[in-house]
Amino acid sequence: MFVDGYSQDYGFAPRFLKFTSIDGQVDLKGMYLSRQHNSIDFIESQRGNYKSVGFKLNTSGFIWHPNFLLLDIGGEYSPESNQDDYIVTPDRSEIRTLKGLRLGATIFNSKPLTIDTRYYLNSSYSNREVLTNIESNSRSWTTSLSLRTKYLPVFVTYNNMKRDEVEIQTGRNFKNEQSKFEIFTQKSFFSRDNHTLNYSRNNYYWRDRNLFETQSLNDIIWLNNSLYFDKERRYAFRSLITNTNRRGSQTYDAFDVNENLTLKLPANLNFMSSYVFKNQRQPFQKSIQNQISARLSHKLYQSLNTSLFYNYNVSNHTSYLSSSSMAGFNLNYSKKIPTGNLNLFYRYAYNGRSNESESIDLMVTNDDYILTDGVITTLNRPNIDISTILVKDNTGSIIYQREFDYILIEKGAYIEIQRVPGGLIENNSSVYIDYVAIQEGSYRYDVIINSFSGTITLFNRFLELYYRSHFNDFINVEKSDLLILNYINQNVVGGKINFGISEMGAEYENHNSTITPYKMVRYYVNVQKQINNFVLLLNGNYRNYNIVDENINRKYSDVSGKAIYEFSPRTNLDLMFGYRIQKGPGIDLDILTARSEFRTRYRQLYLKLGASLYSRKLVKSENIYSRFYMELSRRF
Repeated sequence: MFVDGYSQDYGFAPRFLKFTSIDGQVDLKGMYLSRQHNSIDFIESQRGNYKSVGFKLNTSGFIWHPNFLLLDIGGEYSPESNQDDYIVTPDRSEIRTLKGLRLGATIFNSKPLTIDTRYYLNSSYSNREVLTNIESNSRSWTTSLSLRTKYLPVFVTYNNMKRDEVEIQTGRNFKNEQSKFEIFTQKSFFSRDNHTLNYSRNNYYWRDRNLFETQSLNDIIWLNNSLYFDKERRYAFRSLITNTNRRGSQTYDAFDVNENLTLKLPANLNFMSSYVFKNQRQPFQKSIQNQISARLSHKLYQSLNTSLFYNYNVSNHTSYLSSSSMAGFNLNYSKKIPTGNLNLFYRYAYNGRSNESESIDLMVTNDDYILTDGVITTLNRPNIDISTILVKDNTGSIIYQREFDYILIEKGAYIEIQRVPGGLIENNSSVYIDYVAIQEGSYRYDVIINSFSGTITLFNRFLELYYRSHFNDFINVEKSDLLILNYINQNVVGGKINFGISEMGAEYENHNSTITPYKMVRYYVNVQKQINNFVLLLNGNYRNYNIVDENINRKYSDVSGKAIYEFSPRTNLDLMFGYRIQKGPGIDLDILTARSEFRTRYRQLYLKLGASLYSRKLVKSENIYSRFYMELSRRF
């Protein structure tokens, strides 16, 4: 429902309070769930039901004038009855309230000085990767000030958030508090420059069910400058200077400088160079790093791209002094051939490395990794004390839990890490890892790197064939007994067929490595089809790793699908399923998820019926969870 609006500024009669829109919704919800947890020494079964009646209201308006004070007010209230029946632990019954409140105000909306403030109070259910159901209670407050002037615009924001979460399947509970203050300004003095200055103070607090607490106070200031020496911006200089101070559970200071120069030269030549300076300080250790790099590239017509590169890096750490220099070239060739295209790439690099240190226990902090399902990720250093490994997010406040969020696998002198689906670590996300490892001691060596790839696509991309190889060889080696060199001879061959609605492919990889030698076979299929009101999506992957040095196999299989059928513009049926299985020493994992939902609408009456199933077997524990729910809503 909408209320009459307001006229233009001229001839407008001020009003003390005027609502411009009002709408809302009444909900009736019901849910039945079943959960069972099995482990070696414990079996627990739970049955539960939830019933609630909810009311939502959203309003917009203003006080006196739309350009003076805009209002945005909304809320929801859902008293809920909860009955849980357990086989092992005592039954319980409770009445709780899910609630939400939204308050927003904007002062001087169209003026150079604008103030905006928002307050949110929310209790909700959600899920992570359709695997882990979460009950969350949160409160947040955000205020921003914008001063828009042609001389120096300034933007200031402050956010404060508190959240309590419970993972229904695992019983893990978390308390998270965060506040952030940020000030930002941007200025151009001429037509060929741009400067940005930003300061932020972030205060994080995190506590898990084991009452393990972390707190982090971060002060970050960065200055970004861009200068262009011609109107076409072919010659550019960019600079980024950052200073970070972290206090609390971890102490960390860093000062970083990154300078870049780009020149577009005659004869299709491009030159890029950079200088990086890093000064990092932590308790009992300090590191100063200097790095210079340069690249000269050339483009011949549209088919041949070549480049020469050089990189020099020296790091002076409390426990060691290391240096590295690399030089080489790249060739990239693309050519149209009968019925298709040919792409070739070759890289050669010569890298010299040296290190001067004693063989001591070295504390490594903030080692950055990206965790991806089905991909082998090994920690960089050998001889790590596994009991010292600490995995966290990039703020340092969230400490992930082993077996819940990730698993560790010992592989000789190295350690492999994998994320657990449904945990706090998202797929393809970055984590920071702290650990203690034995420093290798003094060494010196040179490594020769050769990389090649070739791809042929035929018949309008109907058929694609590819080959990749990578080769590392070490010469002039002067090493200590603890140094492990990773000789690599990798070959990958594969192909795929594209039928328009589907894509099928296969790949074979022979990864002959000193650290993790394996042979891998992969098959995959993707299907996407729409027929009138029906949409079908199917994906399947299979990876079989033969770990050569351990004479073991690891198998990763997953299949997922989604089907949507639209009976009418107001009636839909969604079906979704996913199944993933991992088999192998230390990685056994079996996950099944399925969900269906029927939605329909009659005038302003909305009906939703749904069911979901979740089953996870991880190493020696098993969780089975099913849910049925109904929602009936009336909107106005």
